[in-house]
Amino acid sequence: MPTAARSGPWSPISSAPGMARRSTRSGSPVWGSATTWGGGGHPLVGALMPKLQLDDGSLLADHARGGQALLADFAGNDELAVLAKAYGTRLKLVRGSAEGSGLSGLLVRPDGFVAWASDAGDTDGLETTLTRWLGAPAGTATTRR
Repeated sequence: MPTAARSGPWSPISSAPGMARRSTRSGSPVWGSATTWGGGGHPLVGALMPKLQLDDGSLLADHARGGQALLADFAGNDELAVLAKAYGTRLKLVRGSAEGSGLSGLLVRPDGFVAWASDAGDTDGLETTLTRWLGAPAGTATTRR
């Protein structure tokens, strides 16, 4: 019985016209990594948390454990520290530098998606985003309708 010569188990599939391109795109929808959950003007909003190495050698993802949202301050903005303190244990503040990222701040939801990002050093939209994803800050009265 004749057999086709092949260099690997996937050769017939990957050598078909256009299959290499299709096969690399096919995994993204399954894992959801190609999906963005918009809601902001920054290109990172709605995307998975970027892989960023901080100046202490740790990765930003190393700090995103324990079911908390993560607020990363890359610019030494004291306003972020005040906001983080108001949310208590629901929000973890990480301060440091992420050289080359161009980011000044980043809010990452507990599921690893970016909810807010800034590269301008401002906090525009951060308070609204925090309330949307984490509820009201501790000690704030809320009214149900």
